[in-house]
Amino acid sequence: MSTGASDIIFFVHCGSLSEPYETLKDLHSKFSRPIGEKIPNLIAGTRYESAEYDAIIDEMEGMVGSPDDARYVELSTMALDIYLRDMPESMMLEELHVVVMNNTYWTGWSSTEDPYVAPYPSWEAWNVIVHTIQPME
Repeated sequence: MSTGASDIIFFVHCGSLSEPYETLKDLHSKFSRPIGEKIPNLIAGTRYESAEYDAIIDEMEGMVGSPDDARYVELSTMALDIYLRDMPESMMLEELHVVVMNNTYWTGWSSTEDPYVAPYPSWEAWNVIVHTIQPME
């Protein structure tokens, strides 16, 4: 996998559920290497190269991601348009998450009224949850 000496690789690309840059950065050309040479980051192992895409990601790198920042949203959209045009990777699976939450002991869970994380919290979302929920009195 690290040298690209295969016809196809099945591997998970873990990014972010809430921050586009944290997923999109993995497709930057700086992570690409010629076939046969080891890549520096397995998660960023597509060997995709695009100067147009890189310029967008380079600008996003220095920004704080926010849906309230029009330029950040514009750059995210531009990067996603290139991603969908070039398809440097294919997602070939779907995950089913069933996470049951109630207010018996803790309150403040993500909900339809307050969707501060995805309805199937994973990875970094749990960090947000544990700093948001409060014990019931």
